Amino acid sequence: MPDQGRGRDAEAAAGLLRFLRDLAAARRAPVRDVGAYPQVHWLAGLPGDVYVEADAGPGDVLFSVPVIPLTPPAVLAEFDGWLALRHWYRILRDLAAVRGQETVLATGLLTRRPVRDHLLHTPVRIAVDERSGRIDVVLTGPAALRDRELLPGLRPERTDWLRESVQAGQGLGLNASVADVLRKWAAAAGEDMAFREDWAPDDAPGGPARIRLAPALVVRPPGRAPVADLYQELLGRSRIPEGFARLLGPAGRSPIMHVPGGAAALVADLLGRGVRVLVATADATAAADLHAALPPGIGTLCALPATAARVAERLRTTTIGPATLGELADREAQAAWRVAELRERAPAERPVPLEHAWIPARPGLPADPPITAPEAAELIGLPAGTGPDRTVHRDVDPAALPSAPYVRTLVETEHRAAERARRADTEPARRLRRCDVTVLARLDGNAATINAALRDLGLTGHPGGWDLTDHAVRAFTDALARRRPAVWARVAELSPQVDWAVEALERIAGHEVVLPPDSDPHRLAPAAEDLWQYLAEGTGPKRGPLRSGAQRQAERLLQGAEVDGEPPATPDSLEVLHAYLNVLLVCQDLQYVWEEADVSFPADVPVEDRIARFRRAHDRLGRVRALLPVIEDTGHLLTGSGIPITHPLQWYGFSAALESALLVQDAARATTDLNALRDSIPAMPHDPPELHAARTAIDARDPDAYARALEELAKAQRQRAAQIRRAELLERVRAVHPGLADLLSGPDEEWPDRIAHWDAAWAVAAGTARPPEGAWLADAEARHRKASAELHAARAWAAVLARPDPAPSWIAPLWQIPELLPPEPDSFDVVVIDGEHGAGVEALFLFWLAPRAVLVGQPGPDLPPPDAPVPAHPLVTPETSLFTFLLDRFPEAPPPREDAWSSPADDAERSPAPVPGRLAFDESPPEPEPEEEEEQQPRARSIVTYKRPELVELVREISEAGPGLSDDEIVETARERLGCPADEEMLAGARLRFALESLRETSGTE
Repeated sequence: MPDQGRGRDAEAAAGLLRFLRDLAAARRAPVRDVGAYPQVHWLAGLPGDVYVEADAGPGDVLFSVPVIPLTPPAVLAEFDGWLALRHWYRILRDLAAVRGQETVLATGLLTRRPVRDHLLHTPVRIAVDERSGRIDVVLTGPAALRDRELLPGLRPERTDWLRESVQAGQGLGLNASVADVLRKWAAAAGEDMAFREDWAPDDAPGGPARIRLAPALVVRPPGRAPVADLYQELLGRSRIPEGFARLLGPAGRSPIMHVPGGAAALVADLLGRGVRVLVATADATAAADLHAALPPGIGTLCALPATAARVAERLRTTTIGPATLGELADREAQAAWRVAELRERAPAERPVPLEHAWIPARPGLPADPPITAPEAAELIGLPAGTGPDRTVHRDVDPAALPSAPYVRTLVETEHRAAERARRADTEPARRLRRCDVTVLARLDGNAATINAALRDLGLTGHPGGWDLTDHAVRAFTDALARRRPAVWARVAELSPQVDWAVEALERIAGHEVVLPPDSDPHRLAPAAEDLWQYLAEGTGPKRGPLRSGAQRQAERLLQGAEVDGEPPATPDSLEVLHAYLNVLLVCQDLQYVWEEADVSFPADVPVEDRIARFRRAHDRLGRVRALLPVIEDTGHLLTGSGIPITHPLQWYGFSAALESALLVQDAARATTDLNALRDSIPAMPHDPPELHAARTAIDARDPDAYARALEELAKAQRQRAAQIRRAELLERVRAVHPGLADLLSGPDEEWPDRIAHWDAAWAVAAGTARPPEGAWLADAEARHRKASAELHAARAWAAVLARPDPAPSWIAPLWQIPELLPPEPDSFDVVVIDGEHGAGVEALFLFWLAPRAVLVGQPGPDLPPPDAPVPAHPLVTPETSLFTFLLDRFPEAPPPREDAWSSPADDAERSPAPVPGRLAFDESPPEPEPEEEEEQQPRARSIVTYKRPELVELVREISEAGPGLSDDEIVETARERLGCPADEEMLAGARLRFALESLRETSGTE
């Protein structure tokens, strides 16, 4: 890395990056078993009444659970459903209270020793609606592919392209792209693994590698693996940004500011000054709460993980010109002038404001209005009597009716099942349809077991395309026909010998055995065993007449045999020879029994190949033999049905017929469900026409018409409620003030402004108006605050749009930032760390993104040691918390000057203009200002903050010092001495002239 900034040592920076990388990797050992997480809730257990929105995107609700009453239902049949919903409601309530940990939607359960965890994690937020108590599961950000974390040995280049697709939005939640991503990953991983879209988890840890969809809500500690990957990437960068370089050698003004709280106000102020801010929070809930606390005009500049695309699009399409800023500035100045004027005015008789005089006066009105101000605002917001009269209809809640997706599912199921059953209608299918439902269920289970085994054996499709020489085909055919059971039983009995032969070949692997030509293993094996045991007893080989009988017999039989190029004369070589001969004997036995079953294997291949072929054959045979009880049970169930199954062709026909019978059963069940659904919608007098349309749509099997009917019914319900409420409120007003009721019945664009002063206007009309002291001032101050907020937001937008590359600020969970934002140096002006929340120094990557930081909250205690050892570093220890390190490393900066965070809108009035949005802290402590020898002018501040006596005293001093000064000269001199902001010139002049008039009134002079 080349040296950057102020000559800091590149090797020191690289050493710190390596230390932080190792610390992030060691802070928490990677979890590779989903059972190790604190909470795992499988969505396969969701009740059927909970609708899951599979197409939900960022910021959308995945599914919701309404408030479930504590009292169980009186109907016993509804108890199980109530219990399941109550269970999930408690689960989501507990998840909503989780703090300091992440809740994610996990998909793609990978089972591959030693891994049993999900490949995809999508962050979610559990939101509780305080009004209704409903709990929503909201997707809050892009998904993350975790294969590097789960499989450390995986070559990154295999799946990097897929990781980019996931970062671009693929694999989110339960979208259709999730299955596509998982299939592509399985193909790219370089292993033969199957993917299934089952929601049920795979409990078996062993077996071949496999992937299931298996979605679950998982609570996990904030992950550090992306942080370690980020530091590894930063090690390859050639430039060290200034903020990170300061960590190595603090110099100049401190880049740290520490505040006890008030993150929302701080962020709003920074954004209003045009500063690009990155806010790091504890979790997704804290990020959403902070964003909601920002003023509306300011908050739209901040992106959350779920709203980044919308904020970026808004930045591209929004424009704010100088005319808009000027208009807002004039409005704010006028509002400020009005506030100053009201503060200066002495208490006097005040006329009734126009906004309080719009209610017609009427004698005998009560002191309190018939409806409250909120009810009056509600009344003018209700639609006038347009459309049909809905009050004569019965109130029908569309939420109590079957949902449109459910009806669509039933209609499509009925249509699909009926269509497929029609195409596959055969005589066996008609016979099977006459069977009992329980018999069909058992036959379906047996058929599923047998067909699954056939798929594993590669026997799919029509049997006419099967290889008749395949021993599995012959075994299955004989099993169906109950033919040659003894022959196949003898073959199966030799399976243990195949396993023994495999183990024996593994023991003698690496040895080369050569036998004499035309040798007989049946004679050689006993001789080799006798000689081996003889030598193993410690008796060495003899020569001449002293040789034993076993030695002489073995020498004759084993003459010409070699082990590794030498005659077998040692116990080890004889052991190898004996094992090899026994393997040959096993091959002969296997060859014999398989030939009895009309299956032949080549004998002129190496013994290792022969044993491998026998092993594969016995494994496949074992799969067929396991089906014998199922085949027997199927035949028993079909007794008397007239459906023979003695050949694979007959089995194929039976499977198709069974599927057709089940489809007819499904179609009948769907028809029954639809009819029951229609009957569950009661027909009563005064029903709204939309309810009749919904019943008609079910009869017509038109799900689109049913969905439209539900939408119209919901609209009709809202219209009915609005009409009833409007009539009720107008009736209450008419009983007291008929003229006002007639007035409120008509539309008027000024209603919102009038209703804002409802209580005061009623008091004026009733003759009881006694404006409280300062009411006008409070109203003026409210208008001023509103105008200031609008100007503040407009300046913030103008500052952002004035940048060469307008980009949003961000609010995101701390440990998700490496996955959300590219590590571009100084891409933000300042990072606000909203609470430490157990963060260590591995979070220093934030100084790569921004040169300065604001710490909100107090430092926490030291952290526990990491789970794995980390090499020492002279700058920091692994146990040091983030806030402690930064506050010890840097002296706390004083509060910023007014221009500490500048914006393009502010910089336009100064010359030369600094870089838009850049922090204006000096790199060295500010130089002291020269002391003034003459009288010092008051500190520059807003004219609004001065009280009238102060201004009167100021103009008195100026007029006494210059008796011949005119009023304009006195006002100009006072304005220069006050040094008020330039945009308050008119306001300052008005207040100073009023102070001059007050001075003359009190002194009795003109």
